[in-house]
Amino acid sequence: MKCVISLLFLFTAAYGVSDEFKNALRMKMATFASACISEVGAGEADITDLVRKRIPSTREGRCLISCLQKKFGLQQSDGQPDRLGTMALLEPLHDDDPEMYKKVLQVAITCGPLVEKMKLTDACDVAVEVTTCAMREGKKFGLEDPFGLNR
Repeated sequence: MKCVISLLFLFTAAYGVSDEFKNALRMKMATFASACISEVGAGEADITDLVRKRIPSTREGRCLISCLQKKFGLQQSDGQPDRLGTMALLEPLHDDDPEMYKKVLQVAITCGPLVEKMKLTDACDVAVEVTTCAMREGKKFGLEDPFGLNR
């Protein structure tokens, strides 16, 4: 469950991100995940897929990603990427770890517009495409779990 949030959490090194920042993120993730699992009816297999950094094959699992992105402000209610929400979520990272901020911001700058051009109308499909792009682009920066959420 910890690897769901595309633009921030699907990367690898912990860099200089503070424990305070990581703990705050974990608390939000736990709260949001609990609500989203119930909201979309995600099953154990969906959660297992996400923990293993795989996109779930079920509609519920894919919509779980969308629900989490919406709760974190990464996705608008119409399903499209939320630039302002993404910037607001990233802002605390700017002061906590400027180098990480630059890398994650670059992923967001790349993936948001790419997905917007796809003209997808289903929020769950948008979330999957954003997540897939973030995973791919994050690897280019050597990122998979920058906040050590999988440790």
